[in-house]
Amino acid sequence: MLLPTIVSLRPPVVGVTIMARLQATLALTGAPGPAPEIVRVRELFDEVLLCADRPRDHLALEITLVSPSGPPPLGAIWAALTVARHETVVVAERPGAHLAALATAPGDVVLQEPGQLTPGCYRRPCLRRLERALRAGQSGDAVLRGLRVTIAG
Repeated sequence: MLLPTIVSLRPPVVGVTIMARLQATLALTGAPGPAPEIVRVRELFDEVLLCADRPRDHLALEITLVSPSGPPPLGAIWAALTVARHETVVVAERPGAHLAALATAPGDVVLQEPGQLTPGCYRRPCLRRLERALRAGQSGDAVLRGLRVTIAG
């Protein structure tokens, strides 16, 4: 069985925000960006993960760091779904408030653009399908076969 490595675990942000936080996880797969951007997305999402090949480079960030198990982006998507506290995980290279819309759209998978696995929203019921695809070395549209996919872009 594949297992992601959690390098650092940060507690959820505690505080009052004007808007209720989405009960969803944001998983970043690229450079996380400046700290103010992380603070903004932490106000939108209940949990923020960074899935990076060298997560120790980002230990100063107040987010959970996960080392993906497999090639990008599928390895990061699978790792995020495996360790996330929530059933809904939005996966993107960079943080942004626009990603919240993906978490509220219907479907097992919600993509911003057809054929592009990120940015996208993945729900835990598709975890087994993603693991099979990862083990089989599949990518792109082959990963999504048999899943309810919505295009929100």
